[in-house]
Amino acid sequence: MMHKSGIWALRMLRIFGIIVAVGVFLGFGFYAIRTHNAHITKMSVAVNAPVAAHFADDNSTVLLNDAPDVNNNREILPGEPLRISYNYVSGPGAPAFDTNISQTELTQNVKITPAIRGRWAMPTPYEIEFRPDGDWPADTKFNVKISNKLFNRDVRPNRRNISFKTAPIVAKTDLFNIYPTSDNNQTVVGVAAISFNYPIQTRDFADKVSIKQNGHHVDFDVQTDRYMRTAVIRTAPIKIDEKNHTLRLKINRVSDAAGKSRTDKITAKTTIESADNFFKIADLETITADDKMGNPQQLILLNMTSAAANNTNWDTVVKAYLLPRNTDNDDNADEPHTWANDEITSDVLKKSTILKLKRVNFVNPTGTYQYAFSYNVSDNVPRYIYVTVAPDIKSANGFTSKNGVSRVMDVAYPARTVKIAGTGALLSLAGDKKLAIVARGGVDTAYINLYKIESGAINHLITQTYNLFSDLEFRAPWIFDAYDMSVVFQKKIPEIEK
Repeated sequence: MMHKSGIWALRMLRIFGIIVAVGVFLGFGFYAIRTHNAHITKMSVAVNAPVAAHFADDNSTVLLNDAPDVNNNREILPGEPLRISYNYVSGPGAPAFDTNISQTELTQNVKITPAIRGRWAMPTPYEIEFRPDGDWPADTKFNVKISNKLFNRDVRPNRRNISFKTAPIVAKTDLFNIYPTSDNNQTVVGVAAISFNYPIQTRDFADKVSIKQNGHHVDFDVQTDRYMRTAVIRTAPIKIDEKNHTLRLKINRVSDAAGKSRTDKITAKTTIESADNFFKIADLETITADDKMGNPQQLILLNMTSAAANNTNWDTVVKAYLLPRNTDNDDNADEPHTWANDEITSDVLKKSTILKLKRVNFVNPTGTYQYAFSYNVSDNVPRYIYVTVAPDIKSANGFTSKNGVSRVMDVAYPARTVKIAGTGALLSLAGDKKLAIVARGGVDTAYINLYKIESGAINHLITQTYNLFSDLEFRAPWIFDAYDMSVVFQKKIPEIEK
């Protein structure tokens, strides 16, 4: 019989053997795994959530004449696709997807739920995309499952199941203002323009709208654009009286056309001015702006809160005076005097020059009743004009402005620039060899660079530039520019004829 100590030693030997065997097994296992992983490319997924159909521009959702109207001239761009791409993390590097996958295999091995009609594509071996046949629904969660059959054998993505959610429907109040009616009965209408990022259900939209004047319901009608993305709400005519009134708009939650999502509640308010304040001068300023021919104009802009009557005699309403360069006390001063309103007296105006104003057509900002008057002051130093606007101007719908305006204003000068007349051309050596130069803003000296293209470099002029007959732009100016293909003549014109 074996002694107890011998039995214990035998057991310990067996345990040691088992431990050694397990260690050897694990060592070979880790080695095999490490060797295998050395040939694996690990990749991480990135998802570009799709964008629903949207307008191609940022133009106004409404058109403004006498009052806002829907703008049906905008262009809708189709929704952008869902893009799922895989980016390299580690490993030897390999395309994420098998490049031999057919369209049928791709469609069969990618599933999107809830189901939506569309087409899968593989633009690159690292990306797949899905473009729906129609628009993406609002506020909807989608799940995408990509079969392992699409991936290269040696690629391990971190995820093959992807989730994303489309944007909810959102409403935005573009405007809620008061506009005079076209008749002459001193009435106005309140107009609201509400825009949405998805088409809306229009059949019950009016039922969700409430407009109140000082707590009392006001009748209205609703018009939507052809895209069902803009609603213009217009009240019935409201009589102007001697008090200010508050007009409040409330719209309950609006559903998108598919009924998938609803907006938040919308509230807005605006003020109906009293008769004394409804038609008045909003602002008076001086600016410079080019006319249709590109010539600079010095303009006085008169902004009104409503449209003036068509028969307004502006020659008697708006007057402008060019104030003296200096006062009696500083006639010999080098710098022109800076005039202030409280310095203007009848004696100062007698010494001033009455400016000839001409009413000109000017593109008005949206929602502005603006009248422009041109004048001409060609001095090269800061000068000031005194502008008066008479009271009692009649509006198009029967109101009368209560107050006028008298203001000292800076003379606006065009920026000092010199440029070639026109948009650019080749100057033929067989012609009269004259180049027209346009100077503005009191420029009295110009520096001209003329580039005579060498006969063997005409091809370079065409192939190495953009905008040949406009602002010349070289494709690679750090390598090739005008000095590489021409002889340069420089000339100073000390006095430009005014």
